[in-house]
This record gives sequence, C-alpha cells and structure tokens, in this order.
Amino acid sequence: MNTREGDYAYHVEVDLPGVQKKDINVEVKDNRLMISGERKSKKEVKEVGYYRSESSYGKFERGFALPEGVDSENVKASCEEGVLEVTLPKLMMDKNKKSKQIKVT
Repeated sequence: MNTREGDYAYHVEVDLPGVQKKDINVEVKDNRLMISGERKSKKEVKEVGYYRSESSYGKFERGFALPEGVDSENVKASCEEGVLEVTLPKLMMDKNKKSKQIKVT
C-alpha cells in the first residue's frame, strides 16, 4: 500500500493481484476510508495421469482516518492490472477570500 499527497488530492494505491473489481468495496463513512474485499482463486491442471487443484480464498479490510480538508463527496476509485487507486480530492479553499470578523456575543 502506498499513499501520497498531491496539490489537489491525496492518493492511496493498493496492490490487489488476483482480486477482481467486482470483489472490491471502497467506502467513505464517518471520516474514514474503508477498503475491503475478497480474493477468490481456483486453479486446476488436468493431464493424463495427473490432476492438481489449488484454491485460495480470503477476505481483507483496511481502514484509514481521513485528513482534514478531504472532499468526501467526490472520492473516486479505479482498479487496473491488480492495482486499486483511490483519489481523495482536497476541498478547495479560496486563497483570495477576505477574512471575516466574528462578533463575540
């Protein structure tokens, strides 16, 4: 798993070899990013006088607290060649915005 921060977003990359897209769940809830899924693999070799069957199954789950300033409404996830990338855009703050005086009551 790798994480990095860009100018406009945070990026989380997770290696998931052998896991199909339909078996991956990405969720943002209560200011947390949750990545979970299930690996299902079965390989069979049938030859004359020889038969081999291997199975590999397992569930996984990983959670992260999100940093302040993440636009949780626009999180995107994609999976290509066994690598899941989750993009967590930053909320854009208007740097030219004037300060606002708050009246204390």
